[in-house]
Amino acid sequence: MAIRKTHIKELNDNKSIRTKRISSHSLTNSNKTKRIQLHFRYIRKIKYLMSNYVFNHIEDFLFQENKDILGNQYKQFKNQEMSAWEVQQTYQELFDKYHNSINTLKKQHKFKVQNKIKIEYYKKDTKYAKKGDIKSTKIVFKTTPLTRLMNWLIYIEKDKLDTVLKSYKENATIEANNKVKAFNDYLNKIRNNEKLWERIKALILMKQQRIISKVKRIIPKTGSYRKAYKENPNVTSVGSEVFIDHSNTQFKHFYKFKIAKKEILYLPLAYNQDFHNHFKNINLNANHYVSLNNKGQINIGLQETFIQTFEETISKEQVAGIDLNIKHNFCVINIDENYIEFDYDREFFKKQVNDLKAIDAIGYNKLSIENKRKLQKIVKRTESYFQYLVSEILDSLQNKAITEIVLEDLNLQKTGFKTFSEEFGVSYNRLVKILRLNQVKHWFKNQGNKRGIKVHFTSPCATSIECSVCHTIEKDNRRNQEEFKCIECGHTINADNQASFNIGNRIKLDVLRDRLHNYDEFGQCTPKIMSRDTIKRTIKSCYKQQSLLNGDPFTDCKGETNSKCVA
Repeated sequence: MAIRKTHIKELNDNKSIRTKRISSHSLTNSNKTKRIQLHFRYIRKIKYLMSNYVFNHIEDFLFQENKDILGNQYKQFKNQEMSAWEVQQTYQELFDKYHNSINTLKKQHKFKVQNKIKIEYYKKDTKYAKKGDIKSTKIVFKTTPLTRLMNWLIYIEKDKLDTVLKSYKENATIEANNKVKAFNDYLNKIRNNEKLWERIKALILMKQQRIISKVKRIIPKTGSYRKAYKENPNVTSVGSEVFIDHSNTQFKHFYKFKIAKKEILYLPLAYNQDFHNHFKNINLNANHYVSLNNKGQINIGLQETFIQTFEETISKEQVAGIDLNIKHNFCVINIDENYIEFDYDREFFKKQVNDLKAIDAIGYNKLSIENKRKLQKIVKRTESYFQYLVSEILDSLQNKAITEIVLEDLNLQKTGFKTFSEEFGVSYNRLVKILRLNQVKHWFKNQGNKRGIKVHFTSPCATSIECSVCHTIEKDNRRNQEEFKCIECGHTINADNQASFNIGNRIKLDVLRDRLHNYDEFGQCTPKIMSRDTIKRTIKSCYKQQSLLNGDPFTDCKGETNSKCVA
């Protein structure tokens, strides 16, 4: 059965941009090295002062006029190490980070009222509950004219609350103007009730303070910043740039590092023929980021233009479902009901954990600079190991002609594993956070796309508790980490195998793919924002419809697995 290719954008003329790094050579000139280190330390200090300034005026983000004024305060950070353009860009990036944080908090702290309590009951007897017992409860909220009014007033300053009205837009329709008039009439009606209005104002001010109090201060850890080839297109002089000098006998590739407007340092670059490929498709005249690495070299992020292409998917056998794990293995992959297990090097992992324990015993707040470096090395070593493991897995899948893979869109840092690992002597939650295993799905996507493999993400909801035979979704189907046994039809299978099967099916089946996911411009799926109950209902509805149309192709009369049920 061919995989549908709807929602996939033709890419012949659609180019994308990615960063390709090139670094300077280690410098033998100690004076030049010290000058560069001093420069980046100074930039970090400037960024710190900018961040503090914006954070101290964080309440201005709630009010449009004040926010516009705050966004133009970069001029007070003028200095001798940066040009005016660089100061503006650096300030704007920090400003945007705070702005995005505020916008996220605004969405999370809207006024709403309780509508009802939704109660779900057990429909049948289980091992731990009887039919009719409460299975789960959920509070359902709703908006009202009053909550909509209060959510609008959150963005009004305190001294304007008593007089402000919603303004009419130019060239608006009669219907739109009528809505504005009705809104203002309702607002004035509320104001006429003095007690109610005072209460509403108190709630508005309380909500504003709550949003502001949730914002975290950004502490810049590096002196990285953006530089320009030409800050002013009308001026002939060039700023910082990568260039080639054929007359030099030792080095051919150099970086002109311009500090502010006067000082210029010429740095030889560590050019690699295979990686940089004569700077083919790289725009040397584009803006770029510079940073100082731990070796004292400058990293330059150049813009490379490329066209993302993918291998064509002809049949469902070319789609693989991947269930990521920590306890028993690294992952289990389902390829047309053939299950492949990949594990990590347990001895390597134990050594990493033991090194980590030694640092934990000291306490992070008491770590010396040397111990912090050791911690960074542990994390980087582990990241490199898992990135290499992901590369090996993708190579293996590519050799099996796999063109699409599906993973759960897990946020392991928020999952909260409470299980203690006897093997490693530490909780799985600690392993996930310190060793940054939350990045695994992103490593799969980045490396997979480079190979022309599409990488889909699906919601983790019910992947481990759904039966692949009768599609019953119950927690009791998976009573432990190792075994899956359906309470309805008795289907038994390894739990990780079952999860990888369900993960792959979310994309293989057209109905589930369309109902549960959004598509990017390349036809790769990400899960829609849906409640767990909605996802479960959608899955059950999908299989119920197919069962009615196809005469129940998912189970036979004995309740045995029908391997053709998802063809």
